[in-house]
Amino acid sequence: MQGDFIRTRSIQWDSSWPRLLSRDERYAILHYLEEDFGIPPAVFIPYIFFKTSRAYYMVRQHPCLHEICNLKIQNAGLPAIRILGRHLKPTTQFAQLFGPMATKRVLRLEWDDLRDLAKVGEIRLKKRLANGFYLLNSHEFFWGFSLVKEGERLISYLSKQMKSALLS
Repeated sequence: MQGDFIRTRSIQWDSSWPRLLSRDERYAILHYLEEDFGIPPAVFIPYIFFKTSRAYYMVRQHPCLHEICNLKIQNAGLPAIRILGRHLKPTTQFAQLFGPMATKRVLRLEWDDLRDLAKVGEIRLKKRLANGFYLLNSHEFFWGFSLVKEGERLISYLSKQMKSALLS
């Protein structure tokens, strides 16, 4: 029948496949989101977190979720946080869904500044800020994240789709 398959050999575990976070790892991620962006951990109660070597993913809890736990899946849910060396950077999708709940590190930009950032890739800030990633907000919309370096340089980490939307 179409769709049926026969497993002919065992599949080796691949470190790029998502794995469920331990309780301590989950605590660390929720602590990061609360400390850096002011998003309360209670917001994430309905979600399960998975990790790969390059990202953290979120899946809304569901009674049947345990049925897929032994499958070797490549992606699991919403890509929430990318791992960039020793640093964590939330994704554009995360910014759009959870940005409205953030109370820290929200950078409200004028439309022209946001477009310049998308076009040039870096702008100078008018006031000094602490280094790190900031949620970009303009016209009541969360566009993604950018990195503040040296207190006054804002470096774009906007997705290609967001840059395209801003420059069209």
